[in-house]
Amino acid sequence: MEQMQYNGSQHSQAMISVCAGKNIFGLLVILAILTQLATFVLLKTKQITIDPVDRAAATTMPAATTAPATMPAETGNPENAPAAPPEPAAAPQPAANDGPTTQPQSETFDVEPAGPVHVVSPYVIELAATEPATEPADKAATTQPSQKTRQPRQPMNCTKILQWVLPTTKFIGFVASILLAVSVLLGVNVAIIGQRQGVDKLVSAFFWSLLLVAMLTPWQQIMPGSFASGALYNLGDLRKYYFTGKETFDQVMLYGRLAVYPGAALLVTLIVLAKFCCGRGRSVKTNKAE
Repeated sequence: MEQMQYNGSQHSQAMISVCAGKNIFGLLVILAILTQLATFVLLKTKQITIDPVDRAAATTMPAATTAPATMPAETGNPENAPAAPPEPAAAPQPAANDGPTTQPQSETFDVEPAGPVHVVSPYVIELAATEPATEPADKAATTQPSQKTRQPRQPMNCTKILQWVLPTTKFIGFVASILLAVSVLLGVNVAIIGQRQGVDKLVSAFFWSLLLVAMLTPWQQIMPGSFASGALYNLGDLRKYYFTGKETFDQVMLYGRLAVYPGAALLVTLIVLAKFCCGRGRSVKTNKAE
């Protein structure tokens, strides 16, 4: 009897440890998938933007050098030398005038003074300062209150942020899914060794976890050029599907790859956690009954 109680306590402690690891790895998978789904939603609602091409990878071609318009003349052959420009003609000299020189007469203009004139001397005339006439402001200046027009919010460019966030969540989700499957397998072994109920639920959770690993495996990097692809993506995959045409097939591929596929992986993760909790509950009830 004491041996059975000792085995039951060991089974409970082992199952508690397995459940703790399963919860941590399952939570990491859920956070990774939700981060990528939130990225897609923010892009479609124009809250953030990304560059259509990778600016760092874009290379600029050097400008082509053009041949000079004129070729230099060969100095060795005098026949090919360019002709010297003609000398400019001498400017005609004005004829000498022996007659008396006459000064040009200055033109005089009649200017009417704008104000009263004060004669200071026969040669100096002083004009009285006059103030410019100003028109009285008959009409008050009417100013309309400036209405503050609300400028539309410009979406933030998150290319550099997503360049690190998406690959990080992709790696975390893939590794966490493998560790989740290992944790569920350990739970199956503990339940089988302890001869507890709920093993069928635990085995079902393990197979669902294998499906989750297959969905989160980055097949596009493992087998490039094939149609296989994982549920998680990086910035290059996001550009590939997001900046596509407006045709129906392109839109189906866009939403199917970036929204439906990760959503299905999230649903599988929840199924794994639910089935494991159901099998563990039956195992705990069996332990208490004994």
